[in-house]
Amino acid sequence: DLDNDDTKMMNSQHRRRNPSKRLYAKQTNRDQNTNFKAKRRNRKIYFFSLILAALLILLLVRNRILVWIEDSSYRISSSSSLSLLTSHIKPRLRFDWTNLPIQSEAAIFFRQHQNNCTLPLAQIPFRNRFGLGSDLHVWTQAVCNAASLGYRVEATDPWIWLDPTVCSSNYTDAIGCYFAKATAPASCSSSSRIDQPPIVWKARQGYNCEEIMPKKYNVSDFRAGGIEFLFSSVSPAIVEEAERLLPKVFPPDGIVPPNLITVQIRRGDKLVEDKSLKKLSIQTFIDSVRKLANPHLPIHVFLATEDKGAMEEFQQNAPSDWTIHLDPYHTELKALKDSIVTSDQNFSHSKGNNYNENPRLSVATKGKSGLISLASMLISMEANSYVLTTTSNWSRLMNELRKTIVEDNCGVDCRTRVIDLKPGEW
Repeated sequence: DLDNDDTKMMNSQHRRRNPSKRLYAKQTNRDQNTNFKAKRRNRKIYFFSLILAALLILLLVRNRILVWIEDSSYRISSSSSLSLLTSHIKPRLRFDWTNLPIQSEAAIFFRQHQNNCTLPLAQIPFRNRFGLGSDLHVWTQAVCNAASLGYRVEATDPWIWLDPTVCSSNYTDAIGCYFAKATAPASCSSSSRIDQPPIVWKARQGYNCEEIMPKKYNVSDFRAGGIEFLFSSVSPAIVEEAERLLPKVFPPDGIVPPNLITVQIRRGDKLVEDKSLKKLSIQTFIDSVRKLANPHLPIHVFLATEDKGAMEEFQQNAPSDWTIHLDPYHTELKALKDSIVTSDQNFSHSKGNNYNENPRLSVATKGKSGLISLASMLISMEANSYVLTTTSNWSRLMNELRKTIVEDNCGVDCRTRVIDLKPGEW
């Protein structure tokens, strides 16, 4: 015990005699703690920097990744193996055109007005000498005119665009076969029919339609609302025709490429009506496609035109690596169109039909061209990008459907784009 006490005393004396060693030991411990904390902080900074760098790299290559994914999905969808798997599956349009929701305020007006069974019916006789797009826009004006007089609208026969193989004589409204909602609902009694219904025309003069358009709705929104209303209930026969044509337009299996661009070129008699369209060269349309196209993906163009010359010129001048999908209106009716004779004796409505070739063709095909035209319109709406000239009624129809039905139904992240080379409005 004495030895232990002596040892403790000596150690105590030694510590008192060497304070620098004690301070050195404390300083060493502090330095070690500081170094440990610094290393731990550096490790955190290092790992944080790695995470930040990874995020920056992901942001930088995000577009490349998306392009690769889209390109991969395109290649997969176009592969022969998928064709074998889907050969027994009928191609489908992306929307159910027979029953689409009505969403715009103007379209709701058309639905409420045409379904108001307390209103008597006025009539609109089609002149059967202008294009199908023109007739549909005239119908929207007739609804406005009739509304100003306190009437609903019923289109009367004959309408040269009706195909009798799908449209029976049971329809009281001429366009009711193609557009179900245009016709008076079944709940309306026949009491709304009067012996001598007034005739409403396309003219704006003589009606108080201004209270509805443009005061309540501007012209563009009103026309688009009327077209949305009509195309929200397209006849199943038109949808079936469009889906029958899909494999012909997009061979071999009718799968629509995700990067499709619709180009509508209107020539024919429109060049007489609007001479400024002659200044729009085919190269202008091709350059517009380039602006809309994703440069990292194959370019697919649905060429919507009834003009054989425009179709051939576009094919000749477009880059060789583009895929051009032709309008079935031209391909399906080519034989009839090439053999058509424009003398008056071949047409029951000869006087006016010299103005527009398409009505003459519809008369010659007994309405078949009307059915194919509307099927072609539904196919053109498979695209999200468009090159148009809205001085043409057909281009304007496309733009109206783009703004209403396509924009509202193509998906959460979907957006449509359009280049209008010749804006117009009626």
